[in-house]
Amino acid sequence: MATTCNQKCIVKYNESDLSVGEMACIDRCVGKYMQTQEKVGEVLNKFEQQMKALEQAGVQNYQFKPKP
Repeated sequence: MATTCNQKCIVKYNESDLSVGEMACIDRCVGKYMQTQEKVGEVLNKFEQQMKALEQAGVQNYQFKPKP
């Protein structure tokens, strides 16, 4: 995330401080990353819950198909 956001947002490395535009870009980039991680976590939690429910029901060889 740090490398991707830096490459996308930081234009000049020779200044000691980031410009206002660079700071705003970094904030947006990190925010998008965090939202994505949250959504991935939700999907994984749902998958884990489904697997636990199937284990409790005694179902084996079930193939998980995520819902869009």
